[in-house]
Amino acid sequence: MNKCVIPKKRRTRSQTASSCLIRISAEQYEEILNLCDATGRSISDIATRLLEFALERVEITDKEDTYERN
Repeated sequence: MNKCVIPKKRRTRSQTASSCLIRISAEQYEEILNLCDATGRSISDIATRLLEFALERVEITDKEDTYERN
């Protein structure tokens, strides 16, 4: 599947900034660091590219959250 489907959940929006801190799991952080090592690119560059890719393909739905977290 080429989409990331995210069910809606009521929440207030955070303030926007030019750069910010986003918390991710240690496993995903390690995967990003592995990509940095493999490509020679910065963690900021890799994370931005991954987020841009995901945001272009995300789908929001009213269905129940079925995402299984590890």
